[in-house]
Amino acid sequence: MIDELDQDPQELQTSEPTGTDQAKNSKVFTQSEVDKIVKERLDREKANTRKAASEQEEYRNGISNQIAQYETIIQKVVEAKMVEMPDNLKTLLGKLPLLEQMEYLSDEKNLPSRKMIPVTPKESEGVLNTKAPKKIKLF
Repeated sequence: MIDELDQDPQELQTSEPTGTDQAKNSKVFTQSEVDKIVKERLDREKANTRKAASEQEEYRNGISNQIAQYETIIQKVVEAKMVEMPDNLKTLLGKLPLLEQMEYLSDEKNLPSRKMIPVTPKESEGVLNTKAPKKIKLF
């Protein structure tokens, strides 16, 4: 009776079936049958693992292709925005990663102004009205 009190209550409920119940409910497996069952389960799991790995690799390749396409598009946009940039700024921006270039160029305050600045005339062209008007003496 003391032994029954020391045991866990769950152990008392899940006691082994009696001899007649055990014979009706269980099947005895030989070692070769157990080995065969385990081998079949391992083969199924290996096949599932290979299938999952190949699906993951296909997904990864698809994502890599999409990323490459997006990078190409972003590169073209950056190049189009840098057309009007001064050369020294192009050099500095070229050292940044592609996404940082895009972020910089997406901000309108960083783009060159669109107003037309007249071209400075060359010295050989001269200025049209460089001479002072002649004074005429009336008296």
